[in-house]
Amino acid sequence: MIKGKDTFTSTIALQHDPRSKHTAADRALQQKTVMTLYRMVERLATVIENIIGSRDKARAAADTALAGEMERQRVALVSSMHGEGISGEEKLREELGPCMAT
Repeated sequence: MIKGKDTFTSTIALQHDPRSKHTAADRALQQKTVMTLYRMVERLATVIENIIGSRDKARAAADTALAGEMERQRVALVSSMHGEGISGEEKLREELGPCMAT
């Protein structure tokens, strides 16, 4: 921890809850699965950014057919409802998120 010009260090030991019924193999598999899903979500985010970039370039070039197709692709992957709060609309990105939390 840093406070002003002072730096404080300490060591902590993390341990699994001894009451847990999950084995080390269970925890390792969960970690592997969560990391796989995390990488999938990262790749999905890159795909979505590329779609948005292509859509915006098509709009700027007045290619409305291509811009419309790019928007359809984006909407197929992520929730497109706007407004406050949770929309309830679930697409691929929204379906993957809860998988990583379990």
